[in-house]
Amino acid sequence: IGTDRVLMTKCYVFGHRTNTILFRDIASVSLREGVFFADVCIETTGGAIYCSEGFRKKDAREIERLLTI
Repeated sequence: IGTDRVLMTKCYVFGHRTNTILFRDIASVSLREGVFFADVCIETTGGAIYCSEGFRKKDAREIERLLTI
């Protein structure tokens, strides 16, 4: 999480993909919580949804707080 954008990197066996989402393009942020871990999902104003998985619940809540300020 930067000052004006979020970088989301997804790793694969051969390489990775990085998405940059500007704060002004974030329409909503939601959490999917399991027993121990949580996923953070960001929906953009264009309708794209990006999810990042496997955060500790405490960390996911902090990410949600930072992105909804």
